[in-house]
Amino acid sequence: MNTVTLKGIVKSIPEKSAKGYYEFELGIKRYSGYEDMIKVVFEDAMSNFSIALGEPVAILGSIISYSEYDVNARKARTLIRVKASQITDGNEFEDEYVNVVNIFDNTFLTDPVIRKTPKNLVITDFVLVNKEGGVVTAHIPCIAWNGVARKLVAIGNWGKFSAIGRLQSREYTKQYDDDTMEIRTAYEVSISSFSFSVEG
Repeated sequence: MNTVTLKGIVKSIPEKSAKGYYEFELGIKRYSGYEDMIKVVFEDAMSNFSIALGEPVAILGSIISYSEYDVNARKARTLIRVKASQITDGNEFEDEYVNVVNIFDNTFLTDPVIRKTPKNLVITDFVLVNKEGGVVTAHIPCIAWNGVARKLVAIGNWGKFSAIGRLQSREYTKQYDDDTMEIRTAYEVSISSFSFSVEG
C-alpha cells in the first residue's frame, strides 16, 4: 500500500474526467524553487469541498495508476494520479508546501540498475507494484540518487519494499514517427530512505 500527504496551491479548477473522477492540478514547490505539478482526483462524495484557484489545500490520499491508449504512439501509457481520501484547507500544516509519500510492502516490477547522468551523478530508477487487498492499484515509477541508489542496488536481493520519498513531476518531449512532438509530464517518487524484507 501507499499513502500520500500533500499541501500546495490549486492550479486548475476541478473537472470531471473520462474515468468519472473530478481532477485538478496541485502545485508544490521544492526547496530549489522548482514547482511539481501533481494531478489529484477525487470522487463525488468530496465534490462539495471548495477548491478555489490559487488557494492552498491539503490532500491525504494514495498513488493510483491506470492505462490510457495513446493513438499517436499506438500503445497504452500509464497515467499516475493521487486519489484523495481527504481534502482540507491545510491549516494543520505549518509549512507552506508538503509532499510526503510512504510506501509499504510493495514489490518490484523492474529491477534497480545503477547508471550515471551526463553530469556524472549516480541514479537508479525502477517500477514498484502497489497492491490493496491483493488487487494491483498502481505501478509506481521511482528514482533514487547517489548514496541511496548505490545502497539500494548493492542489496541485490529485493523482496517487499518500503520507502519514504516525494512525488515529483518532470516534463519531457515525446517525438512521434511523423516527426511531430508533444510535451508530456512524467511522475515518479524520489526515494529518500527505504527498508526491505526478503521474500521466501
